[in-house]
Amino acid sequence: MKKVKIEKDLEIRGDEALGELAASDTLLLLAAGKDTIVEEVGGKEVWDGLSIEEQERRLEAVMPRVQQSLGQAAFDALPAVEKASVQLCLRGGCAMHKDLNGLKGFADGMAQA
Repeated sequence: MKKVKIEKDLEIRGDEALGELAASDTLLLLAAGKDTIVEEVGGKEVWDGLSIEEQERRLEAVMPRVQQSLGQAAFDALPAVEKASVQLCLRGGCAMHKDLNGLKGFADGMAQA
């Protein structure tokens, strides 16, 4: 649960950071991300040998990686107190009974109407 919370926080921070960048800077980051993916598959020759569908599938990972990287940079820039606050994960227990009570209240209200 804590891992998912932190991943989502980094994604949101990265998305906000992307929105603050100039379009040219965003394009540079995406191009660098593509270059990384091309190198991961074995270089340009191997990349060119992949089908268009496979290239597109692999390129779908570029934006999340850029968001993650920018989000991590934004998180790292936070003061220690705020980092601790972001990483705090409280569990309030199962919400199923709250949902059931809400549904029961709705059903009772509809029955009286």
